[in-house]
Amino acid sequence: MKIKPILRRMKYDLEYILLNQVVRHIPFWTIRRFFYRAMGMTIGRGSRIGINTIVVSPRGITLGERAIVNEMCYLDGRGGIRIGNDASISFGTTIITAAHDMNQGFTCYSSKTDIGDHVWIGARAILLDGADVGSYAVLGAGCVFKGTAEPYGVYVGNPAKKVKTRATSGEYTMDYHPFFR
Repeated sequence: MKIKPILRRMKYDLEYILLNQVVRHIPFWTIRRFFYRAMGMTIGRGSRIGINTIVVSPRGITLGERAIVNEMCYLDGRGGIRIGNDASISFGTTIITAAHDMNQGFTCYSSKTDIGDHVWIGARAILLDGADVGSYAVLGAGCVFKGTAEPYGVYVGNPAKKVKTRATSGEYTMDYHPFFR
């Protein structure tokens, strides 16, 4: 019996339990941020992750400056997640970076998800492994997205399809700082 793989798995499971049974329920962002950073997550200035968000493999997650991940989201960092500056991830969004290959004995694989600057992801959207969302794009509430979203594109539905181009006038910054949550 090899002890290193067992210890590595125990460490992974204990980290998961700590973050998702204890830390995610703490109502103070500064305390949650301390634990996320201590577990290896990169969090830019002015960014925050809402209460009750489930985090898997925090070392694979990077938030730019002023990025907002709202309450009750699911962030799967196994394949890597990069969320750009001033991006807004709405309530209940799920970002999954790993999947199974049903034709290869159900083997697991992962792919990085990249979310550009000034992206808006609507409530309860689902992003699947390998999603690449260009800057200023919008993914509508409840959509299921896999693939590449063009910059400024607006995508809705299941599977998500481009329906129009976002009209916005230049850069903006997110300014969201509730004391609790």
